[in-house]
Amino acid sequence: MTGGSIISQIELIDSEIADHQKRVDRIEEDLHRADTSDGKQEELRDKKTKLLAEMEERRLKLKELRRENRKTSMFSAIIVGLMFLTYLIFSG
Repeated sequence: MTGGSIISQIELIDSEIADHQKRVDRIEEDLHRADTSDGKQEELRDKKTKLLAEMEERRLKLKELRRENRKTSMFSAIIVGLMFLTYLIFSG
């Protein structure tokens, strides 16, 4: 995932996680149906396992992006503070 702002990347990953969760919920419903064959249940369990693994990867990426966003915000606040101090020093 290259390009785009950190915020847009965070929003995209949040959306992907929500989509994956909806798919996992649907799979859970299908697994609890009495008319689902054993072969279909195994296929659904495999899909669910893969989706959960992808969700975990995305959550880790989301955590990393949020950490990066905090760093960027902190850096911006420091720059603004330094600019303000410079203004105070030279305006007085």
